[in-house]
Amino acid sequence: MRATLLHNPKSGSAPENDALVSAFAEIGWDVHQCVHKKLLEDCLDDDPGDAVIVAGGDGTVGKVAKRLAGTDIPMVVLPTGTANNIARSLGIGVDCNAVISGLAKYVERTIDLGSLHSRDGDEGFLEGFGIGVFAYVVGERATKKHKKLQRGLELIADTLASYEPKPVMLEVDGKDLSGDYLLVAAMNVRSFGPALGFAPHARMDDGLLDVVVVRPEAKEMLVAHLRRAAAEGDLALPHFETHAGKSIRLRADGRWAHCDDDPRELEGEVQIGIREGALRVLVPAHTIAAEAA
Repeated sequence: MRATLLHNPKSGSAPENDALVSAFAEIGWDVHQCVHKKLLEDCLDDDPGDAVIVAGGDGTVGKVAKRLAGTDIPMVVLPTGTANNIARSLGIGVDCNAVISGLAKYVERTIDLGSLHSRDGDEGFLEGFGIGVFAYVVGERATKKHKKLQRGLELIADTLASYEPKPVMLEVDGKDLSGDYLLVAAMNVRSFGPALGFAPHARMDDGLLDVVVVRPEAKEMLVAHLRRAAAEGDLALPHFETHAGKSIRLRADGRWAHCDDDPRELEGEVQIGIREGALRVLVPAHTIAAEAA
């Protein structure tokens, strides 16, 4: 296997490039070039090899995934970020060295991408699109110090305690689910933000989005959970109402929204869909066996 390593040197737990190249050499892979994430286009125009290895957090992985979608070039995810939501959802774990050693025997998967149509045009997403308290935190309150899981959880809990639900027009595969919500998220992965596992049963290869809705009566329980998670570590969230679907219509004018890690203020209706099997990824073979079991 001949590959390009695309790296984000500012990612939370990113090891040195030389160490990564050596680790891949031990399993028989030839990493013929190491490229900064900002030079993705240059490496694709040049000679990316048989695969592009992405060493970075969810933001970097998502951007590369959207660029590689629809091409013949598969992606390899090395989890070196803080939350590593995409790696968690792929079932490869969050230990970079374990992923590399597992790739000595790899398999190819095809996974889905979300699609978003709004008044600003068309775009894709890998993690999800959402509105509500998390989007508000990302758009208005979060700073770089909140990249750490504990601080991120504390900030969301503090914000949620005084956050008022607002009306949302929501339709999933033709079913009207409009109402007042604290959070609505159309998710392609199991968790977002600081490893918030709102959709524990979501699959990236089932041609569906898991639309999670959090109603006002869940506020007190969710605040308590987030504060406990911040104090004690990565705890599983309670289950929330979820609707699987392929076609979602949503409107919540003047509200903060996020498309993956990109916040924006929402105006007008958005239409959310799914691009089935849009992206090729290489993962350790044992992860496929584990999912099958």
